[in-house]
Amino acid sequence: MIVSNITGGLGNQLFQYALGCHMAILNGTEHKIDVSGYLDATPDPILGVRICGLDNFNITAKHASNEDITQFNFLLKNKIFRHLMHFYSTQNSYYKRKYILEPEINYFKFDPSILAAKQNSDVYVEGYWQTEKYFKNIENIIRKEFSFKNNPGEVNTRMIKEIEGCNSVSVHVRHGDNMRMENGILPLEYYRSAVKEIALRIKDPVFYVFSDDPEWTRDNLEIKYPTVFVSHNSDKKNFEDLRLMTYCKHHILGNSTFGWWGAWLGKKDGQIVFSPKSHHSYPNLPATDYIPAGWTFL
Repeated sequence: MIVSNITGGLGNQLFQYALGCHMAILNGTEHKIDVSGYLDATPDPILGVRICGLDNFNITAKHASNEDITQFNFLLKNKIFRHLMHFYSTQNSYYKRKYILEPEINYFKFDPSILAAKQNSDVYVEGYWQTEKYFKNIENIIRKEFSFKNNPGEVNTRMIKEIEGCNSVSVHVRHGDNMRMENGILPLEYYRSAVKEIALRIKDPVFYVFSDDPEWTRDNLEIKYPTVFVSHNSDKKNFEDLRLMTYCKHHILGNSTFGWWGAWLGKKDGQIVFSPKSHHSYPNLPATDYIPAGWTFL
């Protein structure tokens, strides 16, 4: 059994699920997800209450039970052990149970040993795993797993038709929670440069802007082309924003994995995708594995 620790926002959750799915297939075993971290979530003044959004997709993994999770307690609750693993090791075992923790230095780097190792015991996997390389070989399976379970509502259906009828460009601006991070907020110049590059390459672009802080974005992001600020979907239905992104023809990513998945799930011929060179509060970590072939760092 492979148990994926699911944490963070929806973009993080999709990466975590995708790796666990691939590991389970490679080892001919069951995949389960640990969503216990969301059960007792309390409101945060900036984040609000984050929820697990994976059940809005056609995923096949079941939720891990308390029994599934508690068998790893010695490994999960040993603070000294976990601290050392963050810096020195990715894998450790205890009594036929294995714990894999992604070190911070690998947050945007592919570690082939994770997929290559034969797992002969139950495994608990924790990390961010932010590269397509962890699931590229099962791309068709992941796209099926991450298809949306339910049809969009009336408002989103109308917007999808609008998006499909023009040279649509999704723009993702992550601002609210990144205010806490020293290097988390992207300079507006990044967006200006990306918009300029898009306008040079395609005719009559229409920009669809998605943000966790729509009010700030409206006040600060100036785009001198037709622009639609998308703000009608609630935080609990942010998967609807992701769905809308997938219909856009081109993408300007923010400092977040949310927009990454909008572009990846919405893959199209001739697609233009711009991504910032550094992410979150880890500006010195190499991010070359973060974007798929054909996307561009800006």
